[in-house]
Amino acid sequence: MEMNSTAKTNIQFHDFPMDRSQVAPCIYKNLSHQTTNTGIVLNHTIIKELRRFLLEYLQSLAKTFSSYHFYCRIDAYFDENSITILEVNTAFVDGWGTALNLSRTCGIKINPDLLFFPKFFSYCSCDYLPELQLLVDELRYLGKDEHTIASQYDYDKFRIDNIKPVYLYGRTITQTPNENIVFFDGNCSDNKMNLAWFSDTWPRTFVRIPKHYYRGLCNWQDIPENVVLKYCDKSSYECQMAWQSVILGKPMGKRPSSKRLWQEMKMVAQDRIRPTTHNGYNCQLIILTHGIEPITGYVQYSSKQIINDDSIHGPLQLE
Repeated sequence: MEMNSTAKTNIQFHDFPMDRSQVAPCIYKNLSHQTTNTGIVLNHTIIKELRRFLLEYLQSLAKTFSSYHFYCRIDAYFDENSITILEVNTAFVDGWGTALNLSRTCGIKINPDLLFFPKFFSYCSCDYLPELQLLVDELRYLGKDEHTIASQYDYDKFRIDNIKPVYLYGRTITQTPNENIVFFDGNCSDNKMNLAWFSDTWPRTFVRIPKHYYRGLCNWQDIPENVVLKYCDKSSYECQMAWQSVILGKPMGKRPSSKRLWQEMKMVAQDRIRPTTHNGYNCQLIILTHGIEPITGYVQYSSKQIINDDSIHGPLQLE
C-alpha cells in the first residue's frame, strides 16, 4: 500500500531538513549507517491513544511505570490514520542513540525532561557499543552529561562491578532476574504471549493489534495459512537454534516442530499485516517509550519482507 503523503491525515510522510555532517556514520559493528531525511510525523491523536495503550498494557503486566524500571521498543506498521503494533519489546530496548541522532540532525525537538536513564550503561557485545556511545553523546547534546558507559556486562557473574542500576544494551540472554539491570525481568515481560492476551481486550481505533492465534483460543488446524509465527521468547533455545524469530506463513509439513512449539505455547501466530510502502520500500516504525510516554523513534525502510535494523533509517516526529 502506497500512502498519500499530502492529504491531511493522522500519519504523514515528511522530508525533513537534515544536517548530514552530524548523522552517525555507524551504529552497529563497523557497518555504514544508511539514512534518509524522509520520515514520518505521528500527530497528537495517535500519541494520545498510544499513551492509553501503554497504560493499559503495562497494567496488564502488573508493572509500575513511575520509575526507571520499564522501557519499551515498539515495532509497528502504519497507514494514513492508524498504527498496528506488531511487537512490544522489553528485553532488547535499543535504538535510542539512532533515534535521538536523527531527531537532532533533522531539527525535531525532544524534551530532555522525558529522558530518564540510570547513570550507568553497559553492553552485551562490542557490536552494540557504537550505538550506545551515540546515545551517551546525544544525551550530552541535550544537557545530560552525567551518564557513563561501564565495562562489558559479565553474564557468568550476573553483575557489573556492583553498579546498579544499569541500562544494558543488546539482547539479554540470561533468564535469571538481576536487580542490577533496570529491566531485569525484561525476558518475562517480553514474552509475545503478553500482547496476544492483551489483544483480546484492546478496543481502540487508532492504535491496533493484529489478531492472534494461540492454544486455548483455537486449534492448530484453525489457524489460517497467511499468518506470521513468532517465538514467544526470542532468547529461548528453540529460537536461537532456528536463527530467526519470525516465520512467514503457517508451515505445512516442512516444519513439524512449529506445531509442537505452538501447542507448548512457545510460539504464537499473528495475522500477517502488509506494510505501507514508500518509493518501493516496506516501512516500519520503531517507537521508544519510558513508562507510558512515547518519546522518540525512527522509521525503517527495507526491500525485505521482514524488516530489521539493517535497513535505511529515517526520522520520526511525535507531535
